Amino acid sequence: MPDSHEKALRKLLRAPASLISGADAREDYSHDATFYSSPPRLVLVAESVDDVQAAVAYCHQHSIPITARGAGTGLSGGCVPASGALVISLERLVDLQIFPLEKTAVCGPGTITKDLVD
Repeated sequence: MPDSHEKALRKLLRAPASLISGADAREDYSHDATFYSSPPRLVLVAESVDDVQAAVAYCHQHSIPITARGAGTGLSGGCVPASGALVISLERLVDLQIFPLEKTAVCGPGTITKDLVD
């Protein structure tokens, strides 16, 4: 993915600093709890649904692979990115609303099961 894509993505985001391109930061998002690993080109630690929508639309338009990611604790390699992919981390989208009387909960994609259970 050329640097021009990084610049264009930053302009689309409400929180441009949430787009990470440094090698050390990307390492954290290259694997889950398995032994599989593949470094992404960029990581978007999404601050809002709007940023996710903007990044997905841009990547679709430019045929850039995307890998969605939560906490990265999976044991199936599901969040290990394709080569050159943009990882969209949803870890900060943790809206959690619990309705005890209805026995239901509404959870953002970054909600950790432990937080829901507690």
